[in-house]
Amino acid sequence: MTVLRAVRSLVLGETWELPLAVAALAGVAVTLHELAPHAWDAIGAPFLAVGVPGVFVLLVRRSASRR
Repeated sequence: MTVLRAVRSLVLGETWELPLAVAALAGVAVTLHELAPHAWDAIGAPFLAVGVPGVFVLLVRRSASRR
């Protein structure tokens, strides 16, 4: 049940970890796009498709283990 509580806590905004992590990921994405636009065409979508759920899973596991 702690995993469900952790998800609820992250999604409903009782913490700033998820929004900050997604913002950091977006910042990295923008930086990569500016530094290597030719490579971004090939790796941009997979980077975000793996990055956002990956950040979510890591934060849920971390939050659930603290409870």
